[in-house]
Amino acid sequence: EGEKLPRACTRLSLCSVCSPSATMIGPVNDLFLLIDEYLAGPLATFTGAAASGDIALITSRLLTVLLLGYVIAPVFRVLPRDLGFRHFVSIVFGAQFIAYVYPMMSFAEFGGVPAAYHGWIVTMTSFAMLHLLPLQWAKWTTMIYNIAYMTICNFSRQREMLSQSVDGKLSIDTLGYEGYLMIITMKLIDVPFSVSRKEISGYPNLIPYLGYVFCPFTVMVGPTIPIAEYFAWSDGPTRPISLAHSARCIVLAVLVAIVVVVGKQHADMNAWLDGQVEIETFGSKLLLILTCGTLFRLTYHLVWILSEGACTLSGLGYTDPVERVAKAKKKALPLENEDGWAYFLWNGEKHWQGCKSSNLPDVEFAAQIRPKVRNWNKFVSRFLLKNIYIELPQTMNFSLFASLVFSAIWHGVWSGYFIAFISLGILTVVDRILVKRCSGLVPNNLIARVLAYIVTFCYSNVFMTLGILPFKTLIWRRTWRLWKETHFMFFIFVFVVLAADFALRRLSPKPTKKAKAQ
Repeated sequence: EGEKLPRACTRLSLCSVCSPSATMIGPVNDLFLLIDEYLAGPLATFTGAAASGDIALITSRLLTVLLLGYVIAPVFRVLPRDLGFRHFVSIVFGAQFIAYVYPMMSFAEFGGVPAAYHGWIVTMTSFAMLHLLPLQWAKWTTMIYNIAYMTICNFSRQREMLSQSVDGKLSIDTLGYEGYLMIITMKLIDVPFSVSRKEISGYPNLIPYLGYVFCPFTVMVGPTIPIAEYFAWSDGPTRPISLAHSARCIVLAVLVAIVVVVGKQHADMNAWLDGQVEIETFGSKLLLILTCGTLFRLTYHLVWILSEGACTLSGLGYTDPVERVAKAKKKALPLENEDGWAYFLWNGEKHWQGCKSSNLPDVEFAAQIRPKVRNWNKFVSRFLLKNIYIELPQTMNFSLFASLVFSAIWHGVWSGYFIAFISLGILTVVDRILVKRCSGLVPNNLIARVLAYIVTFCYSNVFMTLGILPFKTLIWRRTWRLWKETHFMFFIFVFVVLAADFALRRLSPKPTKKAKAQ
């Protein structure tokens, strides 16, 4: 009180959260306040988010630290690799980034614990579990503990958001400290599984362990690289970098940011679902839904692209395609299969795919649902595949839906999360049926292929958007109105496809025992 506040603080109207954080080193805090004034504040003004309260600060600071990754990336390339010095610097930068982006805020506390402390609590507890429990126990105990901790924090976060709602309308977005905590818990869960698969020789010591968890290039929004990849970067020979690839990431991120900022000024689906805006025609409703779904995905593309460029500039994103092929053949993995789970190979620029969380063209312009899914958040897909999917029975799509339910619990406790992930599983099954039943029906000429692409592109975008938008609507009331306003077309489509497939299987002649034997 009575002190002169930074200009960015005045601009954002966030005086209560811009004060020096108890979780940051004093001189570092002063430096970040200057960054607030000259970078984070203008970013918030550019995005038009200044009126959205705490979220404006978190969003602008998150973008700021992602851009700072490009500044510190060259520093990491010249750091000595002995005596754990690089791990120590990684811990310092990562922890300070967290403390800067998620300061002590009312909705970012659980039990009076500042947001930046949550990561330290789960990390140190998980490290103790690894060294106190046998490996088979440590794997599942670490997973259960981290998911339980995340669930408790998410319940606290949900309660805080509902308490700030006005007439049942959520007044703030979902972005909060649980974002970075999701990245950390995924890394912590993956470590004992990596040891069990012999990807690393044994549990690392404390400093390398913390360096992996708090790596500044991955701790905020990912990618959640395996610990073996981190050690190959931190302790191995200096990796090549690509200035051109990093520059392309920045240019693409700027273009995506412009589209998102302009689009969100003209498309507000929650205002429509909350009854603040009325839309008459079905076509206008569908256009709004598709626009909001695209902007929702582009928001994630934006932060992942920025993170990818910084990782590439540090050498963390480099991958040797020859080595990847050798690993795939050694483990008897198919280089390509129908579900695209060949995570040892990447499409496109194969040398710089090690930290690509998503492939924007393949997600936004794919003509089928499964290519969209497998090119979206690749590292979470790989995590679920390696640690959940292959550990469970494969019958009746049980492992598929169990993996998706696990992902929903990991994201939060809102009903929209569970609806979105279960819908994603249903759409995956439906897409398999359609590909199986419709393959070979399109004539092999240009006009027919173009028409088939247009039809399948429209179908996949419409129903994929309807399936995942509950992830954005969060609460049941908004989700129900979304279904009602679209005349429950998602459920009708799923029912028709499943019923038709069932009927075709019943009507088709059963194969004889001789045919089965052949």
